[in-house]
Amino acid sequence: LGKVKGQFGENLAAAKATSLAFHYFEKTIELLEQRIETFMASGEAMLKSNHSSSPHIERELHSLRSRWQLFHQQVLDTRQLIDLSLQYFALVEEAEDWFREGSRLLMTIAKRSSSIRTPQEANDLLQEIELFLKPGESKQDERIQKISELAVQLYGSGQPEQLHRVKTESREVIDSFSQVSSELQQIINFLNKPPEEQRMEIVGLQEALPIDEKPARKSPSPPPKKAKVEPETQPPNFSLPLHDATIDEGSRFTFECRVTGIPMPEICWLKDSLSIGSNLDYHTKVEDGLCSLTIEETFTEDSACFTCRATNLLGYAETTALLTVRENEREAPPRFSQLLAPVSAAEGTLCRLECKVGGTPLPTVQWYRDGECVDSAPGYTTTYNNGVAVLSVERLGTQDQGLYSCRATNRLGTETTSASLTVQRLVSEQAPEFVVPLSNVMARAGQKIRLECELRGVPEPQLEWAHNGKSFTDSRDIKVQQEGGKVVLTVAEAFPKDAGTYSLTATNAAGSTTSSCTVAVKGRLPTETSDSELASDLEPSKPSIPTALKDSIVSEGGKARLDCIIVGQPEPEVIWYHEEVPIKESKEVQLLFQGDRCSLIIAETLAEDAGQYKVVAINSAGEASSSCHLTVQRSEPQPEQTLEMSGSKPLFISLLTDALATEGDTISLECAVRGDPTPGVSWFLNNNPVLPSDRVKMEQEAGGLCTLIISPVVADDKGVYTARAANVLGEAKCFAHLIVRSAANLATAPSGPDVRLEERATVPAFTELFADRSVVDGGSTKFECIVTGKPTPKVRWLYNGEPVSGKDFLVSVSGSRQVLSLPLVSKALAGGQITCVAENDAGKASCNATLTVSDAPPVDDLMSSIDQLNLSETSVFELKREVFMQSSSHTQFGAGDPVVQVHGMASKTEQTSQKIGDKPAVQVELHKTSEYHNVGGVEQKFDSQSQSTSLVEPGALVPARVVPQRKQLPPRFVSPLMGKIVDQGRDVMLECILEGFPSPSISWKKNGKELLEGDKVCTNWALNKAQCQLLAVTVEDAGKYSCTAVNPVGTATCTADLVVKKTVFPPVFGRRLQADTVAAGKRVVLEVEVTGTPEPQITWYKDGHQIASSSSMFRVLAQGNSHRLIIEHAGLSHSGRYEVRAVNDGGEARSTADLLILEPSEPTYIQPTESTKTEVHSSTQKPVEPPLEPFPFKPDAPRPVKRPMGPPPPSPSKFVKGEFRESDYESEY
Repeated sequence: LGKVKGQFGENLAAAKATSLAFHYFEKTIELLEQRIETFMASGEAMLKSNHSSSPHIERELHSLRSRWQLFHQQVLDTRQLIDLSLQYFALVEEAEDWFREGSRLLMTIAKRSSSIRTPQEANDLLQEIELFLKPGESKQDERIQKISELAVQLYGSGQPEQLHRVKTESREVIDSFSQVSSELQQIINFLNKPPEEQRMEIVGLQEALPIDEKPARKSPSPPPKKAKVEPETQPPNFSLPLHDATIDEGSRFTFECRVTGIPMPEICWLKDSLSIGSNLDYHTKVEDGLCSLTIEETFTEDSACFTCRATNLLGYAETTALLTVRENEREAPPRFSQLLAPVSAAEGTLCRLECKVGGTPLPTVQWYRDGECVDSAPGYTTTYNNGVAVLSVERLGTQDQGLYSCRATNRLGTETTSASLTVQRLVSEQAPEFVVPLSNVMARAGQKIRLECELRGVPEPQLEWAHNGKSFTDSRDIKVQQEGGKVVLTVAEAFPKDAGTYSLTATNAAGSTTSSCTVAVKGRLPTETSDSELASDLEPSKPSIPTALKDSIVSEGGKARLDCIIVGQPEPEVIWYHEEVPIKESKEVQLLFQGDRCSLIIAETLAEDAGQYKVVAINSAGEASSSCHLTVQRSEPQPEQTLEMSGSKPLFISLLTDALATEGDTISLECAVRGDPTPGVSWFLNNNPVLPSDRVKMEQEAGGLCTLIISPVVADDKGVYTARAANVLGEAKCFAHLIVRSAANLATAPSGPDVRLEERATVPAFTELFADRSVVDGGSTKFECIVTGKPTPKVRWLYNGEPVSGKDFLVSVSGSRQVLSLPLVSKALAGGQITCVAENDAGKASCNATLTVSDAPPVDDLMSSIDQLNLSETSVFELKREVFMQSSSHTQFGAGDPVVQVHGMASKTEQTSQKIGDKPAVQVELHKTSEYHNVGGVEQKFDSQSQSTSLVEPGALVPARVVPQRKQLPPRFVSPLMGKIVDQGRDVMLECILEGFPSPSISWKKNGKELLEGDKVCTNWALNKAQCQLLAVTVEDAGKYSCTAVNPVGTATCTADLVVKKTVFPPVFGRRLQADTVAAGKRVVLEVEVTGTPEPQITWYKDGHQIASSSSMFRVLAQGNSHRLIIEHAGLSHSGRYEVRAVNDGGEARSTADLLILEPSEPTYIQPTESTKTEVHSSTQKPVEPPLEPFPFKPDAPRPVKRPMGPPPPSPSKFVKGEFRESDYESEY
């Protein structure tokens, strides 16, 4: 903040840059303020909780609050000063614009004054001066007063350089107008005199000449006396001419030349063909023929062509040189001080778009309409003078309406301003407009495609359809219908060739508009046949979403579900997006489609899952979409609250069981739940709430028994029922599947040709069995199996032939996996038979196992061999014995005889280790396995035994128990890769944090190809962090980088984009060479403007040969983006083809033009006029009647004609230096 204070820049562009930089600083302060507020809120919370350090915390918070308020006030004060500086520099620029406008008016008056013939013409010029000064001078005074006030606020008592310059230039402009007005009044007085008096004044001037201009008369009388000898005369000649010079701004400079002539010539200095007059900035001196012009302090405005003109009675001579003053100011990118404003004009009128732009070096300005350059377009005129860019449209037409942009470019950057031009039509017309545009469609091969839109316009628009840019009309396969404003295109049968982009262009006299869409045609699904496809004569309907997505809020780690209903014909394809990125189905994200209902389920939400979600449905008739926002709330731990709360979460002690019912029956679903406080139970069918009605009743008893009764059962009652129990400590769920059989199917068997074949039913089968269990008293166990069948079988669990119930048995279902859990096994369950029965319409299957409950083995049995050990030395003995037995039987009933399968397996593992004294421990492991199989009465037995002995070195630990292994986890990205946008040459670090066990292996890819380590690529994997470092990146390093983590449990991939900003731009010509034809002896300037990054190297060629910079025939000049080849005196040898080449690292650009030098024709002496003058003219003849010298300036283009003799006219005015350039592009600097 201290560095910014008082540093406002030197001009408006610099002040705006300072304001923009401070704006970013303010944004940083806002972020800091949020952090400070969070910090202070935390401190205040600690004070409220009576923290042990409360006095210290309160003191620090008070100090921080005071310092922040003081700092914040300083920021506001600095912003106020920066805003004042913008006003200050804007007023300075307005004042300087007034100076420039006055200078241009002075230049115009100077040119027009040379053609004054009547007093009225001079009075008109005086009137123009008065019109300019009358309002402008008072406004300028007010402007200077305001600038002075702002300068005091910004800089204090000291007077800044800008204020001094504005006051000085204001006085000079006003003085110049006063002098011009005085001299114009003298001309009026002279022209108001009678012709005789005007002639007498002219004769008086002639008689004052040293040479008698009256011709001698012939006479027959004797010869006259000998005339007096006149001294020798000589016309002016420069023995030492002027020479070009280039200097730095602010230095002192002197032009010198030497002239001879008899009589001694009179000297006049000109700047860009205009007399410098009595300008105090230029000091002239003539001494013994040595002429000098001195500028004490040079500015960039002094860059010009200076001419020294010597005149006597025999003629005049001139010498010219170019002075170039290099600017010292800092370069700056283009900045618009005045932006384009929207314009509305009537058709047929003149329209001007105007803006102001500055920059160093001077920017190149281009104009665009709707993205197309109009600089060279007919009907448009562009100018760029003194920083003001103007685009004029001579006669507005409807086609001129659009968005216009002015783009200013120099080598430091590009700036653009845009505004709309609205053309008001003379007649009541309305341009075409799409009320409902075309929408994208997707169809499968053979389906019908329908494209619809609605438009309006006056008069009725003409329509033109195009496919992939090519126009087409109605055909046998494609029909176009139009009813009012509704337009429909129908493709009877879609083929892959019909895919692509379709566009409809509507045009009338008021304008034109286009709507486009994309048609995708997919191949036929493998399961489809021509009989199962949608009939081609069935009209497709555009997808619609009657039930849209709704915003949702979930807690982190919880389950999120987004639902919507989508209808359309044919069935639409559905695509889900998260933050505009398509979503793929995975273990974490599940996409469900149940009839017309589409659901997105996230099993465990993370913070990165929050954001905007969108579902898009598309078919052959169009597309529809719906969006919502998912908010994931972070769950903050509250340990104190957890300790204070008492009770228990809901726990189902009796789970729901699947049920099979017939239409019209009564069904009852029961479960039992416990918890403190008593949980409330709600019921759901297919994740939709079940509401009580006459058929559906819900009961919950005080003991926790919950019942859902449905009577009578209908077909719509089928599905997955969920009982959800919740209290303040948590929630629990259990599930059951209800199958409803049709009563009609049971009453009569279907027959006849009208029977529609349903999906074939299959008998239930166990794809995974459970086995006998031997459990220690007080332990726990599970019986798990997987059941398949169509329709989905109803599963029942039995214990000794009776349905399981009570807290000793817990039933759960996960898909097709059935689980029976026994949390606490007691002796009462010993010898029980566990049976799982699966039943559906096609048959029944069961799986049986025996539960054995045993006491812990007595110690004496485990230590039976200790008596045989030699315990004379201290010894350590440990025996580990593990016995695992398994048997199973599987009975399947079908249409035929029952098939019985019995499978059994028994295994025994005994491990013994013995250590005596310091001797190595001996470890013996014995493993026995026995298998039994009986399939269809065929028995098979297999027995195997293995034994291993090993020595355990002293110091090694003998395992006393089996250490539980860590649960294996698939890789998961905790912190994903983040995309980056960087400049060329920067070092980039891509990193992510992931977890997984076992530790995953990491690989990196770029654009799908493996990324290998090298000089520029370094990868690292440590402490769950994967890193990839790219050194000195280039454009070739940009792309899609992915990190893949793999372990035995799974795979995870994370991808991010790396964008490398391009910093190399090839050369581009803003102004090219122009062919020209020039007379011999003239000065020729070939000029181009070229931009590029890095700055291009410029080389000039003539007829294919490079022009050396030290050539005496040419002079090469480069200033900013402008490059010139100057020929001071063109000769015939200069004719030829000239080429300029611009080369940088980005490429090469060339511009070529022909130059033709013509031999000048013999001069023809004509009656002198106001537009003729001569470079050097010598004459000894006396004119009969010399005309009046035109006032007050010499003509623009010199031609070799006679010049009337007479004294040089006085300079009529004083001009402000540096303000007489026609265009910033045309100036010498």
